[in-house]
Amino acid sequence: MIKNTITSALIGKKLSYSLSQIIHAHYKNNNYALIETDNFFKIFEDNQFFALSVTNPYKQDAYNFCTIHDEIATNTGIVNTMLYKNNIWYGYNTDYHAFAKMLEAYKIDLLNKSVLIIGNGSTSKTIGYYLNKNNINYNVIARHPRNDNEILLDKHYFDNTNVIIQTTSYGVFPNIENDTLLDYTKFNNLEMIIDVNYNPRRPYTANFAKYYNGLLMLVYNGLLFEELLQGCPIKDDALAYSKYLDSQMANIVLIGMPYSGKTTIGKILSNDLKKAFFDTDIILKSENNDLVSCLNSGKDVAYFRVKESLLVKELSSTKFSSIISTGGGVILNVENINYLKQNGIIIYLDATTSTLKNRCNFEDRPLIKSINDIDKVYNERKTLYEKYADIIIDGNQPINEVVKTIEVKLNEYFNN
Repeated sequence: MIKNTITSALIGKKLSYSLSQIIHAHYKNNNYALIETDNFFKIFEDNQFFALSVTNPYKQDAYNFCTIHDEIATNTGIVNTMLYKNNIWYGYNTDYHAFAKMLEAYKIDLLNKSVLIIGNGSTSKTIGYYLNKNNINYNVIARHPRNDNEILLDKHYFDNTNVIIQTTSYGVFPNIENDTLLDYTKFNNLEMIIDVNYNPRRPYTANFAKYYNGLLMLVYNGLLFEELLQGCPIKDDALAYSKYLDSQMANIVLIGMPYSGKTTIGKILSNDLKKAFFDTDIILKSENNDLVSCLNSGKDVAYFRVKESLLVKELSSTKFSSIISTGGGVILNVENINYLKQNGIIIYLDATTSTLKNRCNFEDRPLIKSINDIDKVYNERKTLYEKYADIIIDGNQPINEVVKTIEVKLNEYFNN
């Protein structure tokens, strides 16, 4: 039987979220495929591969499939990079080195820290091996403990824990959550959270300590893979590239008062930054779920807010690399903000009441029927806008100046 020849690929169960093709293209590999499968071993029946990246749940299967292993793979029983050379499959555990390089790039020193790993899968095992080799004290907490050093997830907290390393798939895109596996408020000495996942970029967990997601670790894995495949060192600033990639994939979320210019500015940003544009008010209106339609059909404001929140959750759970313009009252429900922040940068267009009054026409604004209503609504919401914003922009400038300021501030934000 003639097999399909595939030079390099990522093998996994669900890969629609993956950024791996983009990363490997950055390293001059434009022949990198994504292959979803429910049976790791079966894909070799129909395809001839030369290099494979392997993600969960197949890293142990990859180890068993390979004939020769590097030292880390041998000691962990985990393979996430495979090369086919001289009719033999070689297995490598590059997760170990990618994790170590991430810590180095972020200047994270775990020595003398008390570490808690959440999860006991393949990546957890690799990180545990790294911590052991570097004499770092750690515990493992999991839903289903399998080894003596693993503890049941819902029963134990560690007051002395300084660092949590999150290795589970809980809350990973597209199933993002406004909740956590643990009650982080019980960790009185928690300094940082390191997450091996990168999507969402800033999950709800990030509210509780200094947070690092796994995007840089993913970039280092791609770099290490390509060095093995291409057979030579690759000079690249992986940290700088990961920041660039983050800026490209993040949503930009506009909040602010009615008449602050969110829709107009959002459309311009969409064109400038090459990101898709979504306006929650426009979408709700197309579904007859905008506030005017709701009130005209006998529904109330509370009904409209429910529809608005459902849309916010949907956009937050399914869209990235987008501009999202929100309704003025989206900040009234903190759950909306928690969802929008997970893959988004919140930008508040702060226009004064004088500016807003000069722009208003009172059309399709049931909550703002007069000049006095602008003052009332502004005073009710201003503190919330400021509280939730990552970036605050002077919205009293001409539109082109507002857009220019946003783009400068975004560049500063992602390169901080």
